[in-house]
Amino acid sequence: TGETAITETIFDHRFRYAQGLEALGAQVRAAGETLYLTGHPLHGGSVEAPDLRGGAALTVAALGADGWTRVSECEHIERGYEDICRDLRALGAEIRRREDDGDREDTD
Repeated sequence: TGETAITETIFDHRFRYAQGLEALGAQVRAAGETLYLTGHPLHGGSVEAPDLRGGAALTVAALGADGWTRVSECEHIERGYEDICRDLRALGAEIRRREDDGDREDTD
């Protein structure tokens, strides 16, 4: 465990993904332009991609979590990455796209 500090000075509301990290078990604290994350084991859950970078961060966090995670609102991620599921599978991830469930991905 440890603490990570992420500072954002350019874009307002860049930390909208923090709620998703909390849903996966992270301890999150915001102070001004800085977001503090405390290392804890993450678990699966349902999260929503608020934007491109936040959605990618949630997807990567989900890959490190125990259990399954459903990431919804994936159009943000797909707009910025040609085929993120393919690329992550090439790295060994168990990830799939659920066409029958709208814009959602399940990750483990």
